[in-house]
Amino acid sequence: LLRETKRHYENILNEARQMSIYFSGLLQTQRSLGESFSELQRISGSSDDLIDQLVRNSQCQKTLALNGGTLL
Repeated sequence: LLRETKRHYENILNEARQMSIYFSGLLQTQRSLGESFSELQRISGSSDDLIDQLVRNSQCQKTLALNGGTLL
């Protein structure tokens, strides 16, 4: 019974590690997206509406990454 319980806990620990690795990658992607949206906003000569959307997307991605970092 103890060996089986230990095996189950080891499986849970392994899954938690895998989830942490995946989540870290996801946060890095969100940071990159935020920076990309910021860069597009800076170089864009488009309409004010598009620039406003790029700014909001950038802020949203950066906030998601920041809040996600708190979870890790």
